[in-house]
Amino acid sequence: MGLNRKPHYRAGLVLVGDAGGMVNPFNGEGIGYAMESAKIASESIVQALARTGVNRERALHGYPVRIEQALGSYYRLGNVFSKLIGNPAVMRTATKYGMPRKRLMKLVLKLLAGLYDPKDGDSMDRLIVAATKLAPTA
Repeated sequence: MGLNRKPHYRAGLVLVGDAGGMVNPFNGEGIGYAMESAKIASESIVQALARTGVNRERALHGYPVRIEQALGSYYRLGNVFSKLIGNPAVMRTATKYGMPRKRLMKLVLKLLAGLYDPKDGDSMDRLIVAATKLAPTA
């Protein structure tokens, strides 16, 4: 989960979907991320095939960079979240005080299911985008 399989490109091999650890660390969903990573991989491969030699390799080495740009910050936030709720005391507190708050639960649902709009969203979406930007880098 959470981009835990690396490198995503090496010696003519690209990892996509579950093979590349592209499983949502919040909810275990992976089909959408498999499709997204396959699209990025196919674009990188098409670019590589249009080039020769060193330039071909450069195009393929761009694949992991694009995957990180597309999924990295959200997955890092998910990994942090997973570790937090793995602590029974944190989970008890979050359940006791968080569950009764509808607005907070709407925010959590958007976050966990990846249902936020990173470009034109509402205030909750903007909060999630800000949180992903603040997530640790590794």
